[in-house]
Amino acid sequence: GGTCEAHDGTFTCFCPDDRAGQLCDIKLEENGLEVPSFTGNSFIKYRILKHLEHRTTIELEIKPYSDTGTILYSQQTEDGLGDYLAISLLDGYVELKFNLGDGFVLIKSMN
Repeated sequence: GGTCEAHDGTFTCFCPDDRAGQLCDIKLEENGLEVPSFTGNSFIKYRILKHLEHRTTIELEIKPYSDTGTILYSQQTEDGLGDYLAISLLDGYVELKFNLGDGFVLIKSMN
């Protein structure tokens, strides 16, 4: 159901919008599954993450329609003050921005 490419001793399959799974073998509609899709200024809002003092692990798989946009933004308080974490695309490059109380940090992908 998709296009697969070999790399680094493994492979990655790129699925069309109606399929999912490592081999694109899951038909979403038949299994009652949906994949969120966003355009323009749409977003999902979750409650503020609390008690993340020591470690945070985030794993995302995205298929962007644009080379610039916000992927994830989490802030400590509703007013935007305090710690925050942001993952975004800027001209096709992934950026991780955060401030955990010691100042702003920016990490950009190489490709």
